[in-house]
Amino acid sequence: MPEILRLADFHFLRPWWLLTLLPLAGIVWALSRQGDAQHRWRGLIAPHLLRHLLLQSEMRSGLRPYHLLAAVGCLSVLALAGPTWRREPAPFADEQAPLVVALDLSQSMDAVDVQPSRIERAKQKVRALLALRPGARTGLLAYAGSAHMVLPLTDDAAILETYLESLATSIMPTQGKDPTEALARAEQMFAKDSAAGTIRFVTDGIGEHYAGAFAEHAKSSRQAVLVLAIGTAEGGAIRGPGGELRTGPDGAPLIARLDEEGLKAVSDEAGVPVRRTTVDDVDVRTIQRQIQAHRQRVNDEEGTQRWQDFGYWLVFPAAAMALAWFRRGWSIRWAAVLGVSICLVLPGCSRDEDPRFADLWLTRDQQGRSHFERGDYLEAAKRFEDPLWKGIALFRAGEYDSAAAEFARVQTAEGFFNLGNTYARTGRHAAAAGAYEQALDRQGDYPDARFNLTLVRSLVPAQKENTKDEPGGEPSLDPDEVKFDEKGKKGKPGEVDLQQLSEEQVAELWLRKIQTTPAQFLRNKFAYQAQAAEGQSR
Repeated sequence: MPEILRLADFHFLRPWWLLTLLPLAGIVWALSRQGDAQHRWRGLIAPHLLRHLLLQSEMRSGLRPYHLLAAVGCLSVLALAGPTWRREPAPFADEQAPLVVALDLSQSMDAVDVQPSRIERAKQKVRALLALRPGARTGLLAYAGSAHMVLPLTDDAAILETYLESLATSIMPTQGKDPTEALARAEQMFAKDSAAGTIRFVTDGIGEHYAGAFAEHAKSSRQAVLVLAIGTAEGGAIRGPGGELRTGPDGAPLIARLDEEGLKAVSDEAGVPVRRTTVDDVDVRTIQRQIQAHRQRVNDEEGTQRWQDFGYWLVFPAAAMALAWFRRGWSIRWAAVLGVSICLVLPGCSRDEDPRFADLWLTRDQQGRSHFERGDYLEAAKRFEDPLWKGIALFRAGEYDSAAAEFARVQTAEGFFNLGNTYARTGRHAAAAGAYEQALDRQGDYPDARFNLTLVRSLVPAQKENTKDEPGGEPSLDPDEVKFDEKGKKGKPGEVDLQQLSEEQVAELWLRKIQTTPAQFLRNKFAYQAQAAEGQSR
């Protein structure tokens, strides 16, 4: 999305350098007086005679060397002050804003006023949005009378597609339509995420009485809410799982209509953008721009991104203008001395090294940053001297072992955090957990490191305390069903409360049971969660 330049964002990173304009103005003034023939002879010759005695060439005004000095000096001072108007993202920050999709699975989503059905069209729109967000972290939850997390924030598009395909209204344990519970569950999914994200509802209606809850959420949350409305005002018949029409108590077919009043109330009272679906992808592209714009707006307000220094662009016109000093009669005597002095102190200009042209103008780290921004990460790694940036460039280039070696040299919280990212990327989850712990030891308030530590710990296979040949050995993962065999008797099944298992343990149990489909797994999972919530409410 093209960035909008705002005049209010323009400022200087090092404004104190602007004070050097005062002595520069004094130098230019002194040089101008020195070259003024009338000023030199004014005390010796009467003014009415002096103007007749001076040659016209001496009296002629025009572009003089001190004018060039003033222009080059002003450009140099402005470059040192660091003009900026745009923020730059952190090296490891996600380019795409995080998103949680709240998919309505109430029975009205089986209406066929939108072909092939509302729920299938909703899935198509979610897939289209995922295609616009490659590598972005996206979470998925389903709601009807109750809300349930399907997947936490993940960048794995394949597993998102697997679970998305299995979603149907029949898997929900409680009928109804409660978007506020989905809103609360989405906030829980963002609790461990430091980036500002968006909650996108895909639904055919939000009741008017929920508008107040959405308004309160807009005042207290960093997360934005968007609504993609699916359905028509005329409505359509609701079909069951087998394609049969659902009927009411009187035998008449049930008709579901788009809740336009409720959507308008949420839009007006809570300021939630509501967009109707389109045949093409204009709707999802608009939503994607809104998602990115919200994250940028929050980052600007919170100041979490560094400002990009554009001062170096002024070096080039200043250098081009300075070439005029080589003209005969235009040289300022001390300019050559100043230029030689600057060249001698620049890195790479020592006598025992072969100087490179770029070394005359930029430091090695500046050269590396230039290649890094152009995507030439291997060349950037060769230029960088800073081990942190060298490791980042190697990481981007896919040289993970070399990147880990560079990050290991940086004994800071950021260095260990990046080292953990490198280990996690290569599947060394135990080593990654150790690196994240080192980062937290050095900086306790490091939410990204804490979140990644929790994630990689869930991926480390638990070690069994005893081998299978040793009696009394206990499994590291609690089973969902235990059978005790008695000698000469039929095994007696026992049950374990699945409420005690984490989301990762439940998912691993499903992966071990190959014969269980994702839809069946979600149906059972939602049913257990609904029973647990009902038991807690009693």
